[in-house]
Amino acid sequence: GHVRDVLERTNELSDQGEIYESFDLSNVQDRQISDLSGGELQRFTCAMTCMQKGDIYIFDEPSSYLDIKQRLKAAVAIRNLIQENRTFENKILSYTSGI
Repeated sequence: GHVRDVLERTNELSDQGEIYESFDLSNVQDRQISDLSGGELQRFTCAMTCMQKGDIYIFDEPSSYLDIKQRLKAAVAIRNLIQENRTFENKILSYTSGI
């Protein structure tokens, strides 16, 4: 499927545009998921996770394949997600210096 279609189906938030911006997905939203590069796919999966409501969020090496700018934007988006869900115990484990 296309990036936009999959994100729209999984979106449980009111502001999808903010997630697109946070993960630099505007320029790939009309592409097939199978055509994404490693970094684009990583940003897509992180965005998909952030668009869903949950008690637990698991990000497996969220900064892999991302450049420094993208790592920082992803870190902010993930931290914002955690701040919105403060009633839950939140832990971030990272083996890279990006997050």
